[in-house]
Amino acid sequence: QRVLETDPDNSQARMGQQNIVGKYIQFIDSARARGHQDIARRYLQRAESVLPGDPRLEQIRAQLAATR
Repeated sequence: QRVLETDPDNSQARMGQQNIVGKYIQFIDSARARGHQDIARRYLQRAESVLPGDPRLEQIRAQLAATR
């Protein structure tokens, strides 16, 4: 994120963000599969701090909201 502050078009940094969010999505899926919705929500918050507004995360947020 620091790199993107000085170089907003840095494709390598953007790809890094995508990879981090992808890992968080895996963690979210795993937590949900085990029935740990609260843990999944925490992972979602962390993922959103890396890449706010990611459509994949918005979809997951909606799914988690529906399971409350």
